[in-house]
Amino acid sequence: MAADRITQAESVAQLQEVSDLIVVFTPERQENILSYFSDGNVSGGYTRTTGTVSQVLKGEPPEQLVITEECYLVDNVLWTQGGYLPMQEGESYLLFLTAYDRDSVYAGMYFPTELEKGKYPLTDEPLTASDSADAWEVYVIEGDDLHDYQDWYQQITALYPELF
Repeated sequence: MAADRITQAESVAQLQEVSDLIVVFTPERQENILSYFSDGNVSGGYTRTTGTVSQVLKGEPPEQLVITEECYLVDNVLWTQGGYLPMQEGESYLLFLTAYDRDSVYAGMYFPTELEKGKYPLTDEPLTASDSADAWEVYVIEGDDLHDYQDWYQQITALYPELF
């Protein structure tokens, strides 16, 4: 049974508005969290990521920021939701984060708002739409999602030029 994901933001302006936190974050530790069926097979999972917040642009992050990433590894195979790719340890990102509800089993943790569109790698040279798809592949899967991400990325770099 397929389920559509709820869209939180349909524009960069909405992304900024609906996100509880906007931070510059460097992941330092990633932990694969798996759940299992009664027969021992993996039923799902996520990556629990912790690290350092170096700049806060919106909100008040907890002392220890914990982020759930919509991906996990099983037998060296990456399982992902909506093409989301994990952050790389030691690399800095501009993150737009949403807090889980207080009654959630994930209460106290955050997730990237709009999956990949809530995560932007901070590099010495920002990518441009004219860069090859190969240059972009570490950020998002190909096709329509890539074009959408490129558009949002360009808007984000224009809004936060001091970070890129």
